[in-house]
Amino acid sequence: MKKKQIMKKFKKLRIVSLDFDVVYKSPVLDEANVAISAQITHGKLLIEVDKDMAYQKQLESLFHEVVHGIFWKMSISLDDEIHKSVEDVVISLNTGLTCFIRDNPEFIMEYMRVLNGK
Repeated sequence: MKKKQIMKKFKKLRIVSLDFDVVYKSPVLDEANVAISAQITHGKLLIEVDKDMAYQKQLESLFHEVVHGIFWKMSISLDDEIHKSVEDVVISLNTGLTCFIRDNPEFIMEYMRVLNGK
């Protein structure tokens, strides 16, 4: 008999210094009204995730949006004068990811559990 997978829904995630609400819904629509897997809206401190996707894809999409949030919060842009080298981007991204891991241990543990097939 197959074991039922536990699917944890995260209601809030902290990105650097801001708390984002996480909402699971279907569909998630972008600005062009096209269905997408997830999106972050910085001004509303909101991350929307498509509830109809497979659980592992939900976690992956949520983490993808977190990386967008880190880029925004750490002012990382590949087109500006602030981040002139790959090293500058890596330093800022490292700081953002370290903050996220420290502030969201439940998400990290769940993501690792699912990635490891448990």
